[in-house]
Amino acid sequence: MDLPEVRQRVNLLFDFYEPLLTLHQREVFAMRYMEDNSLSEISKFFGITPQGVADMLKRTIGRLEHYDKQLALVEKHEHRQATIEKIRNALAASSDAEMVVQITKFLDELTQ
Repeated sequence: MDLPEVRQRVNLLFDFYEPLLTLHQREVFAMRYMEDNSLSEISKFFGITPQGVADMLKRTIGRLEHYDKQLALVEKHEHRQATIEKIRNALAASSDAEMVVQITKFLDELTQ
């Protein structure tokens, strides 16, 4: 995985498992991956070393990966999204306009 894919994956993991992290883990993670602060900026804010920040982020990401290995919410989400896309593509080929509108409405409800 390249860097943008890694960043996207850890952000998705965070979206699913954020409540399972400590407040400090959530804050450090958000400052790095959502606000794009440097390790140095985060270390100054919390009064720890940049290496301490890097270690915490590594442990936090490891914890997020562990949760996902156990619960597989990201995989289930991605499978659901792929299935919804297949349905939308099949609907695009349909000639029954009323059915397309109704099913599209249901799909929109699922994705909200």
